[in-house]
Amino acid sequence: MDVTDQRLKELEFERQADVMRQAQKQESIGQLTGGMAHDFNNMLAVIRGNMEMLQEDLEPELDADDERLEFVRGSIRAAEQGNDLTKKMLSFARRARLNPETINLNDVLRELEGWSGRTLPATIRVTKELTPGLPLVRLDRSSTASAVLNLMVNARDAMADGGTLTLATRNQTLTAEDCAAISDRLTPGRYVVLSVTDTGQGIREEDLSKICEPFYTTKAPGAGSGLGLSMVYGFVAQSGGALEIQSCVGTGTTINLYFQALDIERTTFSQHPTQDERVARTQYHILLAEDHEDVRRMLERSLSRMGHKVTSAENGDKALALFDADPQVDLLLTDIVMPGRLQGTDLVKALRERRTNFPAIVMTGYTDVPLHEGSVLNTDDIRLSKPVARASLEAAIAITMKRIRSF
Repeated sequence: MDVTDQRLKELEFERQADVMRQAQKQESIGQLTGGMAHDFNNMLAVIRGNMEMLQEDLEPELDADDERLEFVRGSIRAAEQGNDLTKKMLSFARRARLNPETINLNDVLRELEGWSGRTLPATIRVTKELTPGLPLVRLDRSSTASAVLNLMVNARDAMADGGTLTLATRNQTLTAEDCAAISDRLTPGRYVVLSVTDTGQGIREEDLSKICEPFYTTKAPGAGSGLGLSMVYGFVAQSGGALEIQSCVGTGTTINLYFQALDIERTTFSQHPTQDERVARTQYHILLAEDHEDVRRMLERSLSRMGHKVTSAENGDKALALFDADPQVDLLLTDIVMPGRLQGTDLVKALRERRTNFPAIVMTGYTDVPLHEGSVLNTDDIRLSKPVARASLEAAIAITMKRIRSF
């Protein structure tokens, strides 16, 4: 009896079941990582905020080289490093649906620099060729980082004996002929190209047409699921871009990701404010909504030290009630995820229904603010990731109020 077909079906079923288990495992890891990172970032926010206030008190009293100041500075640096680690964990988990935001691809590659040092062996040298003044693109930040990490892992596996991995960005204007050669999804215009190049073994020509198919892999059994590059392909396609592979056996491979450049110039908020932003301070009445008690108290003290009047609430519902009782408030500073009926974005919406263009700054312990289609938040609203540096919070307030005064 020929049972070949039956056996092939059984093997395919086993493979699909394994793929499902891997997908469920990835989802579970993502949910666990997201929850842990949120709570961890709240703890880091308290540590960093209190240390910055302690540093402010000690600097006038102590010599610059006093070891007690170095203790404080070391704690602040550790909080920054902890926050950097949680961001990279969340990017690697790729747990959320696409939440596009305006980003600079150079920033994404710089953020991955520390993670790549822990992922790649010492035999692989990483170089960057980043074009300055790169146009902005609209992409999901964490998924973009995850896509680059997948490409870096593939490049690492292709260079078993070591080599050079190059991350590059450039501007490129595509003609109709260029688009036809790359992908039928592209239209002529300006694009930002992100390239990952390795000096590995290369891809055979007969494999190039199938390399992006789900579950297809050229690696040895057990060395890969064949999902990595297909996930990158799907993300790029969903983002309105295209993926191009150039490879030569024995020489190496270059994978180019094409994303449409934004034509409009946008004012972006920097975590490293300029001197003008730091000194442009005016006293405001700030409504603070934050459910974590220690974070709320730290922010109250920090804002008060900046000279602001602070009215605080432990959730969005109470914050709205406080506003209705005393609407003489200049600015809202709110966490995104809080208990109660009103989340942070709901609170912003409610206040803007009462006062058009009401200024608001939102905070989150997650890597990205969970926005959705039709969100009341717009591209000019500043989104802060905890833990927030005091100078960054001060600059965010100055920038937000300056924009409101310019209307």
